[in-house]
Amino acid sequence: MTSTTQSLEWLVRLLVYIGGVASAVVGSWVSSKIHVYHENRKAHLEDIKEKVLMPLRSGLEHFKPFVFCQKAIVSVEHGPREYHEKARVSEYPTEEGPLLVAAFPGTRVFGLAEPALLQDATKNHFRNLMAKVDDFVKLWARHAGECHVWVARIANEILEKSGLAAFPNRAEGPEGTTYVMQYRLAAFLYERLFRISSSLVQQEEHESYPDENSYSTLKVGSITVARGHKDRLTSLVKELDRLLESENSTAERLRSQNGRLQEIFTEISQALDLAVASRRLRKRCDLVTFF
Repeated sequence: MTSTTQSLEWLVRLLVYIGGVASAVVGSWVSSKIHVYHENRKAHLEDIKEKVLMPLRSGLEHFKPFVFCQKAIVSVEHGPREYHEKARVSEYPTEEGPLLVAAFPGTRVFGLAEPALLQDATKNHFRNLMAKVDDFVKLWARHAGECHVWVARIANEILEKSGLAAFPNRAEGPEGTTYVMQYRLAAFLYERLFRISSSLVQQEEHESYPDENSYSTLKVGSITVARGHKDRLTSLVKELDRLLESENSTAERLRSQNGRLQEIFTEISQALDLAVASRRLRKRCDLVTFF
């Protein structure tokens, strides 16, 4: 064997050795990168679970008593009703009183989720699930708004047909002692029609009215919701019975909407439970990259 042949053989062996070493180094590096990548994806999935999916699941629970008619969607609260721009500095610019409000705990669903991770889950890993949650919240907003408009319309009818001033009555003299809480009576009818409450209206007669005529009060539970001449309140009770009957068809339609929301709520809750229990992160994102 000539020296030239030996040199070539040696060179080939050297190149093979170097190639083997390089291949081993590259293989080890790639294997390490793959391991790190999968570990990062696991950690990313746990972050999404802890900071997005679990807060969403917990937030949805705030809807549950309203969706399943355990609590009233529309209720009466006390708060600012009007702002007087021309009020003097010695006067309060806001006028407070009873208000009809609709329950909308939507901020408790998305409000506690980490914004960047929520966007990532919505765009990449749980697109369909996030879309379903968003659709549910929109459906609820529409339903709650419709219930609110309906109860407000009933309240206006009660006020108009009662012939009494809305509470609080600011008139002076004997007339200032009469009133009707149309919002509370409308909310009472709504709860009756939605089968939430079993309370009733009670009429009580009194004597020694300032004009020497007897007068009555209407009570729902411990709250006096109307005060006036007994004949007028007797007519008001009849009007409430009429509304209870005439508004039943609207109540049935709105209750059917609640039934559909119950189905969607259950479906989304189960899907979120499965997502929290999942061990695989689907699809890629810019927050966890291979290189």
